[in-house]
Amino acid sequence: MANYGVKVSKEGQNISSGDREDYIFNSKYVSKSILYTFKDSLSTVASDNWVTYEFHHGLGYKPQVLVLYRLSGSGDTWTELVSRTNLYANICGTDMATCINDGGNLFYPTVESEVETTTTKLLVNIKARFRCAITMFGDLWTHYKACTYDLKGYIFMEEVPL
Repeated sequence: MANYGVKVSKEGQNISSGDREDYIFNSKYVSKSILYTFKDSLSTVASDNWVTYEFHHGLGYKPQVLVLYRLSGSGDTWTELVSRTNLYANICGTDMATCINDGGNLFYPTVESEVETTTTKLLVNIKARFRCAITMFGDLWTHYKACTYDLKGYIFMEEVPL
């Protein structure tokens, strides 16, 4: 097999490196084709209501997407946002002390999210809450928080497989 193609190495890395992580781009490896990128923020509300972010792509098919989030101003690493409940997520203004002050001793901070792609847009739904419990199987009560999250995302040319 011929040794040809296009390579762009990261600053300070050797173009002849055999480590895939040393490259910004290397045509030897399959990569996604990014059509759109976005960066924005989304603020949740202190209730059991979803807050929605919309990005209109108008492609006419459901593209593959990658959405990342972090608590605004936290400097935390970015985490992939998918349709799920993310237990022990970083939410604003709460800690174990808040739970203890309410009489609890178990603390469950969560970020609930839904990511949906349609043929015309990307929808990101999010809400933040923390739960306190007196015992693992005892009373459980929920507090919803108004938090602001940074979002960034990528919309790829590739279609969602059926």
